[in-house]
Amino acid sequence: MNLDKSSDNIPEKSWIVKVEAQDNGLKFAQDIVGSGGNNVHVESSLKFDGKDYPLIGSPDGTQSLRRINTNSYEVLTKYYGEEPARVVVVISADGNTSTATGKQKDSEGQEVTSIYVYDKQED
Repeated sequence: MNLDKSSDNIPEKSWIVKVEAQDNGLKFAQDIVGSGGNNVHVESSLKFDGKDYPLIGSPDGTQSLRRINTNSYEVLTKYYGEEPARVVVVISADGNTSTATGKQKDSEGQEVTSIYVYDKQED
């Protein structure tokens, strides 16, 4: 995640996402460092069918994936059956930048929008 290009209201210190294409979907591996320094690793293998798939590494978490067009898709993350986060990811024409716009509710029930910008890194 490029913190300089992302929203000011992002609580994470670092968020590395590895995305791999798979049959009619995407596989994600995410390494997150929260503002308190806690490390989280989660993985998911999703198809572009809108169905819920397990979010491995997160108790009772699921994710679904829906294609919007050639360069964008939506990921819906649920915990305990509730919908806490809806993210639309747009990939730049050159494939070097992904911009994820997330909408979720804060602890007071107010909708918060965050923009996460990711720069492509080579393995």
